[in-house]
Amino acid sequence: MSEIQSIFPDSRSAALAIEKYINCLRPSPNKYHLRAYDFHHPDTSEWWFIPGDEWPAYRFSKLFVNQINVAPSEEKDWLCSGLYIEKGYGGEAAKLYPVKHSQILQRNWYWFRFIEHARNDDLDISQRDILKRCGCPAYISLDAIPMEAHEEIDNREPEIDRKLPHDKLLIEVKLHNDQLSFSIIQPGSEILSGLKGVSSIKDLAEFLEVRSNDLDFFWIDLLFGVHIKRGDLPSGGWGAPEIWRNTMEPWQPWVG
Repeated sequence: MSEIQSIFPDSRSAALAIEKYINCLRPSPNKYHLRAYDFHHPDTSEWWFIPGDEWPAYRFSKLFVNQINVAPSEEKDWLCSGLYIEKGYGGEAAKLYPVKHSQILQRNWYWFRFIEHARNDDLDISQRDILKRCGCPAYISLDAIPMEAHEEIDNREPEIDRKLPHDKLLIEVKLHNDQLSFSIIQPGSEILSGLKGVSSIKDLAEFLEVRSNDLDFFWIDLLFGVHIKRGDLPSGGWGAPEIWRNTMEPWQPWVG
């Protein structure tokens, strides 16, 4: 299968249907709270399935559904669903800028457990399972967003105004002889340029750990997802059961 079609016209309808579906499961994974990232534009917002009612929920890994374009020239004609992990600003950034406490990377963030789990190849099991269930490639998206772009910071001193560039990496993941195969679709060109030879989730985590000091002034969004074509028909494509089982359920051990 090269392309998956959904029955949902937007991320909101998909997220609400998935929430309704999993709340009817027995046993139900009802530990999740559904939240939209952008309440002003809920139809196209990123929707998070958060393990608890704490908000903001940056420190948690979570399941997600969002609406994306797979090429710069396209509209957001695709849904993406899977696992979402964030890294906040580091200690050096917090010393120089008035960063909100909830945005400062602390030891209770899942980010540190991700590094450990990835180093042990633990996430490979879930990624392999998803590829088998979906029958199509999966994607790993890594966004390094500089402080200036992610959050408006007032009263910055000129001597610490770094003007750092936004960087993005996109990796396609396939199964080859039951082994994960990684291809760089969009290479990093700045802070992530050292990942051009990444060949595993472990490689990705080790790079992020080694470069942790360099990434102090960057917010990191790390997404493991599957691309699903938006639809507007009541049948003939993936609904909530298929999206949940094939793209989200296998990530549950790494949510928290």
